[in-house]
Amino acid sequence: KDFRDAMMKLSLAYPIVVKTPSGMSTTDVYICSNEKEATDALDSIVDKVGPDGRTVNMALLEEYIGGIEFAINLIAFNDRSHLLVTDMWKYKKTHKARYDNAEICNPADYPQLISYACSVAKAAGIKYGAAHVELKARQDGDGKYIDPVMIEIGARLSGGRKSTMAQAAIDDWDPFTSLIESHCGQRCRSIPDSTNFLTPDRFVRHIFLPIENAGKIKEIQLETSAVATMHSSAIIVKAGEVVKETTDIVSCAGFVWLVGEMKQVDTDTEKILSSFTLVLDKS
Repeated sequence: KDFRDAMMKLSLAYPIVVKTPSGMSTTDVYICSNEKEATDALDSIVDKVGPDGRTVNMALLEEYIGGIEFAINLIAFNDRSHLLVTDMWKYKKTHKARYDNAEICNPADYPQLISYACSVAKAAGIKYGAAHVELKARQDGDGKYIDPVMIEIGARLSGGRKSTMAQAAIDDWDPFTSLIESHCGQRCRSIPDSTNFLTPDRFVRHIFLPIENAGKIKEIQLETSAVATMHSSAIIVKAGEVVKETTDIVSCAGFVWLVGEMKQVDTDTEKILSSFTLVLDKS
């Protein structure tokens, strides 16, 4: 009844989002298609310890926004007439809304999205430093992404090592030095004012390695020696640890970052995914 009343008041229809008010990295976020799923999500959030270590006494109910998720990163300098789009990422998710990978995009291919992201950052009052805009957009019949809707706006660099990967993908770009220069009121010395966005010189893919089944880890298998585009990796879990099935970013087994020519990155992605295995203790 609580859900029905709240949905009527907000003019919502399934699917809806039920989430913790104190989360991060998609932790405790549930996409619910019916009342039972919504009630189960509520029960898993309220009166439980949240991602920030505090007991949660309420849950948020939100409209579910469909489409493809993008992250667009910008930076503002006081000597530029407009925000500079530094890097852009497109997320691929599984049917369970779990992250599969994120790959760098050429902003030139998404004019409506970058224009929208710049408008959002300006509306939020970002005049110095970084802006991180997350949005969703749908694809029209011609394959173009249209009708963007803001998911998040923050005055920060992108997380998930993406600032480092943008630096690896774009020649002569240093997001960290540029951030400091911006906040110090210095000029953007290396990029002409006529430049609206930076174009990646190399392709980047961030691969999320999921835990498919709960249990105690006996062995972690991941072969990276023959991966030509290997940039870096991080394995979060370890042998002997008891794990649950991946439901969000922070419950992944690990991550791999690839940089290079797109065709080779595609080949190496298959190598990574085919070699990765968590062997569980069946005793």
